[in-house]
Amino acid sequence: KNHSIAFIGSGNMASAIIGGLINAEWPAHLIMASNPTNSKLELLHQKYQIKVTNNNLHAAEFADIVF
Repeated sequence: KNHSIAFIGSGNMASAIIGGLINAEWPAHLIMASNPTNSKLELLHQKYQIKVTNNNLHAAEFADIVF
């Protein structure tokens, strides 16, 4: 649980996987989601306290694992 994970796109599938990771006690500070829509990012950030960005490259550079 020391690898950082990024999701390019934050739709229903990403949200479900993020929820599973958080429930499995994956550290929220090691998860980032990228999406062009701020409202989706804000919901994920509020619900799971993960990192969010509109920049796909930033998300990819952050992560050891990219979905």
